[in-house]
Formats: sequence, structure tokens, C-alpha cells
Amino acid sequence: MRKSPFFVAANTQTSESTLRKLARDMMDNVRLITAQNKNTPTDALETLAKDRNEKVRVAVANNSCTPIATLKNLANDNNPSISTAAKNSLIKEYL
Repeated sequence: MRKSPFFVAANTQTSESTLRKLARDMMDNVRLITAQNKNTPTDALETLAKDRNEKVRVAVANNSCTPIATLKNLANDNNPSISTAAKNSLIKEYL
């Protein structure tokens, strides 16, 4: 029985290579859940930070494992929801 991609994306035991593949999935919600997973590798988070879907980018901005350089880029996003989330994460990083 094949597991749901949503379950796989949310599972903290999912391998980094699988999370990298899910970061490029055609379904927005799979990419969103992957962006929320604390074990998603930083290179996949960097890819997701450029996603066309704003909810995915917000999830990357809210992921505590997102690299500071990626958060700084997201802080300049034209969408205020994304830039605010990234700025708030940067503030938390420096507190």
C-alpha cells in the first residue's frame, strides 16, 4: 500500500532525499506540508522559498530551520504576509 504524499511530507522520519523530491511536487499542498517539516533540508527550503504559491513561501518563512540568508530574501518579498513572517522569524533568531 502506497502512503499518501501528504503523510510522507509531514512525517519527521521521511528521508532528506524524499523531502527534496516532495519540495518539487506538482501539488501545492504537498509542497506546503514539506515546507512546514522541520527536517526538510535547507537546500529544499531554499527551493521552496521561490515557490509560486504564497502559502508555501509563508511556511518556509515560519520554519525555524530556514537559513538566515533565505529569511532575509523572503523579508523582501512583495507579498506582505511573506515579508512579515520572514521578518518575525529573523527577530526570533536574534532574540
